[in-house]
Amino acid sequence: MSQVNITLTKSHLFWIKMFYFVPLAIFGIMHFVFPNYFEFLVPKFVPGGILWVYFSGFALTAAGIAIIGNIIPKVAGFCLMLFVLTFIFSVDIPGVFVGQDKYRFFISFLKDMSLFAGTCLFWINASSQNNPKKDLL
Repeated sequence: MSQVNITLTKSHLFWIKMFYFVPLAIFGIMHFVFPNYFEFLVPKFVPGGILWVYFSGFALTAAGIAIIGNIIPKVAGFCLMLFVLTFIFSVDIPGVFVGQDKYRFFISFLKDMSLFAGTCLFWINASSQNNPKKDLL
């Protein structure tokens, strides 16, 4: 298998942030504005209910703002990867198999897989940059 090295310019990173992380931050804000819309995603066996919607909104908004603002982007990208992966395994996959609205959960699963892949690519690129003043990982 051959290795592909891709170097992203500042212009590339700007557009990635505009088309990927700005909508992500807006999506996080929507969790606060329309919490009842997202509440059905919280599995019934998980205590806390709507509090998880607010936590998810906070996590998405914080990660989006941290990455857009270039505030510890490696840490924010890594945390976002873990968050989305946790969401895939704790909400999407159980929802596809035992949820009442299987198609809605399957669509959410596909969306979250895309979010995970995009965040992985961003984190890999951020990790290849050497900037000890901005990153902790």
